[in-house]
Amino acid sequence: MPSNQGIVSHSRRNSMKRKRRRKKIWVLIALLVIVATTAPLMRWAWKYNRLPELPDRRNYKTIEERANSALAFAKRHNMNEHYALFVDYAIPSGKPRLFV
Repeated sequence: MPSNQGIVSHSRRNSMKRKRRRKKIWVLIALLVIVATTAPLMRWAWKYNRLPELPDRRNYKTIEERANSALAFAKRHNMNEHYALFVDYAIPSGKPRLFV
C-alpha cells in the first residue's frame, strides 16, 4: 500500500518553489521601482543644484587645448585655476603620460 507522504512532500516542495519565485519577482519589481524613481531625481539634482557637468568626451589634438578647456571649466565652477593634472592613457605605460 503506497503512502501519501511522497505526495505531500512533493506538493510542499512545489509550494516552496512558488514562494521563492514570487519573492524573487517582488524583489525585482522593488528594484525596478527604486531605479525608476531615483533616475529622474538624480537628473534634477544634477541640473538644478549646479553640480559639475560631465566631462567632455571629444578628442583633443594638443595638451594646450585640454589646458584651455580645463581652465574654462575651473573658472565656471569657481575652482582652483593654478593646477591641473592630465593623464593620457593612449600613451604607452613606459613613456611619460602625466602632465601638470
